[in-house]
Amino acid sequence: MIYEYMRRPEVWVLLIAGVAWIVTAADQSLPVLVLGAIPGALMLVGGAGTLMFPGERGLTRSAGLGGLLGLLMAVPVLLAATGTAIWLAILAVAALVAAGLLRINHIAVPEKIEPPAPGVRGGAEVGLDEAVLGLTSLLMPPFASGEQARIATELEHALALFERRGWLDDPSGYHPAPPALEEGQIQSSRARSAGWDFEAMRFDSGFTPQEDTPGRDRYLGYTPCREAHAWAMRGASDAPWLICMHGLGMGVPWIDLKVFPVSLLREELGFNLLFPVMPMHCPRRRFPVSGNGFLVGDVMDTINAVSQAIWDVRRWLSWLRATEPGPTGVFGVSMGGYAAALLAGLEDDIQCAIPGVPATDIASLLWWHSSTAAIDASARKGLTLRRAARAYRVISPLGVTPLLPKAKRHIFGGIWDSFVPASEVHKLWAHWEQCDMLWYPGAHLTGGTHEDVRGFVTAALRQDLLPAADQGD
Repeated sequence: MIYEYMRRPEVWVLLIAGVAWIVTAADQSLPVLVLGAIPGALMLVGGAGTLMFPGERGLTRSAGLGGLLGLLMAVPVLLAATGTAIWLAILAVAALVAAGLLRINHIAVPEKIEPPAPGVRGGAEVGLDEAVLGLTSLLMPPFASGEQARIATELEHALALFERRGWLDDPSGYHPAPPALEEGQIQSSRARSAGWDFEAMRFDSGFTPQEDTPGRDRYLGYTPCREAHAWAMRGASDAPWLICMHGLGMGVPWIDLKVFPVSLLREELGFNLLFPVMPMHCPRRRFPVSGNGFLVGDVMDTINAVSQAIWDVRRWLSWLRATEPGPTGVFGVSMGGYAAALLAGLEDDIQCAIPGVPATDIASLLWWHSSTAAIDASARKGLTLRRAARAYRVISPLGVTPLLPKAKRHIFGGIWDSFVPASEVHKLWAHWEQCDMLWYPGAHLTGGTHEDVRGFVTAALRQDLLPAADQGD
């Protein structure tokens, strides 16, 4: 295997880029040496490690992160040495692309899907995925708390309780309908971000975990989660509403309003938009990094956080129906796609559901992104993939039947997605009776840059939410 990879130009790109960064930094002051050595070392480790352990996910993530950090660190060098900065930036970009192309070799594609040759763009997209995954592994790695024994004990008690109450057979019973949200309960203020004006809205969530569930008191102690937040953009009173569900680490206005195609949704299609903020994100966060704690292997915390996210959205829906009745759709990306798919199995008054690059199986996803050491430590404490997957069923979109017609279900997924493998998206497509589906030739973070994704979302929304007159019929 080592000889095969010695013939791969991507490996040599990483080795050359890593050495060049370290050698260049060595001629500078100590602070520059330290800063330059970091991306150089990451690229070098990615290249050398691939020769010895090809296919290890951590290696391409390290290399991608090195490329991204190198690109960012080359910017200040422009002020002192333009030629050197340009050379280093070129090497950093080449390393990012190389990391992506190496990763693509090991991304499983669902049967009957014929991906095109990835090329430089495909490598760059997957390389960016790998870089951000490398950063995520540092900021909020799964099972980093070392509390697997406590989590395993809670899991054992939760499974017994879920079994007794029938929630594993019928997960919809785990999600009681919340009380209606009234206008007077909402506090609102004007705000602006990413070039858009919007309303920053909040109310007392009122969510409490199910009685007797393990970790209930702990979750109730997460004070920032008690208040529900959302960003709203209102236009015509009779326009349809589209609920946009963000992904892990988002929930920040300037990110949400960039990730979702607001110009298309607001100006071209004329929708009113609501961006709910999920627990543990931005104004509801428990840690400095938005989303940390939401999906880090703590089974009951994740179950409660997802349950509260659905509870809050259902309250927002009750307010929309009471104040501005009309067709409503839900559009989610990544973890927001997971929430959108789950919501579609609990609410029967949604006219359109579009999960984009959706997570579907939290346990599989966590174990996929965990280190070998974390998985081994979990297994020694009795925390296994199989047992965790059984508990997560109470919040899984695969455990509920969608309540809207098949024609109003739409899914899109990236063939080379490093965050949510295509096999995960395929599970939802199969569960949703092979509904309308788009596979685009790209990665997770860059789906919005693909014109076929934009066209797919536009067609779905025009079909399901806009009146016939507006469709040009």
